[in-house]
Amino acid sequence: MQRFYCDACNKELRAGTDGRYVVRMEARRVDEADAKLTAADLDGQDDPDHIDAMDELLAAADDDTELEPTPTTATPEPVEYDLCGGCYARFHADPLGLDRARKLFFSAN
Repeated sequence: MQRFYCDACNKELRAGTDGRYVVRMEARRVDEADAKLTAADLDGQDDPDHIDAMDELLAAADDDTELEPTPTTATPEPVEYDLCGGCYARFHADPLGLDRARKLFFSAN
């Protein structure tokens, strides 16, 4: 049996108690200029001929040569946290921690 601990308060999360909440977070940059659709996008005149590009890739694969990977922009994996019921309630009420920055939080320990 796998044991889980709250990532915020380090309390062991046992089955049948106040529960285990999994919070997944993802952050990425969004450029507004990239999101706008232009007339050039609809024309298709500036697009490379994808059939010719695919033909070149297949011809290179037939030569038993190793193909170079196409560079891509890496997107970070979403981050996942396990939270107990109390920490999840605090997170749900203030996800960015803005209220915590204004006041101190003391645990019941």
